[in-house]
Amino acid sequence: MEAGGTAPTVGPDEAVLCSTTVTGESPFRMTWSKAPVRLSFGFRYAAAGPIVQKEHSGWDTTCAVAKIIWPDLTNAPGPPPILQRNVDEGRIGFKTKRGFFEWDDESIAKERARYERALRKCLEIFREEGIL
Repeated sequence: MEAGGTAPTVGPDEAVLCSTTVTGESPFRMTWSKAPVRLSFGFRYAAAGPIVQKEHSGWDTTCAVAKIIWPDLTNAPGPPPILQRNVDEGRIGFKTKRGFFEWDDESIAKERARYERALRKCLEIFREEGIL
């Protein structure tokens, strides 16, 4: 898209992929069906944002994956320094009861129950909409 241009209108089930080449190619539109996007990352984000999700799964896993893929995706040689530092200090989420948040057995149980309720609510909505 040229500087000063407006973004194309996008429906709820579409993603717009923009090519930013020196030739000034126009954005092109790729339409996805509802189910694949909504049942993958969209489903989890409806229940918890990316930070809380990583508290559940473990920042150590995220950091290990980042070391492999980030050099190919960014100019950074690896994960952000704060992430590596937290992992080095054992701040990896539920597993150690410390991550970016402090956890105890009660707060972990409460968060897991909240997350499961949220996922179940999402499933109800998907069934109502005929996605499942």
